[in-house]
Amino acid sequence: MFSVKQLKPVEYPLVNRFYKAQGYKGKARGNENIFVLQQPQIVAALRLTPLTDQWLLRGLWVDYMLRKQGLGLALLDGIIDFLTINHYYCFAEQDVVPFYLKANFIIPDIHTLPVSILQRFKAYQQRNTGLQALMWQRPSSLDAPLGLPKCQSHWLKT
Repeated sequence: MFSVKQLKPVEYPLVNRFYKAQGYKGKARGNENIFVLQQPQIVAALRLTPLTDQWLLRGLWVDYMLRKQGLGLALLDGIIDFLTINHYYCFAEQDVVPFYLKANFIIPDIHTLPVSILQRFKAYQQRNTGLQALMWQRPSSLDAPLGLPKCQSHWLKT
């Protein structure tokens, strides 16, 4: 059984070790909300970074040995109850866009992106022209989970 957990800032070194072991260069920072999927070790992680009045999903990473098993989707499904606003954004490489579309993200019209997201997207695009902006919008009904491995959610106040 997997469990979704929001880490406290004091636990961020755990996810940073996971990222480093997996070859991901990003690091958890104090202003982010970090979620992990555990069994009991971390098998997937993601970061939600605040940008003015919006949130950017970054660093969604699944253990290389466990990919293609639905764990990334299970992590996204497991954090839905913790999300406090209706829209979240991410910037994805073209090869993982289908994954995000499967997780109910949409490709928004770039002209409709909030200013803080658009500015960050343009800055990222200067370094990587292949990025795609994506948006997740809260479903009108949370009765339609992704149908993936079930997770226990553990909410830890930060």
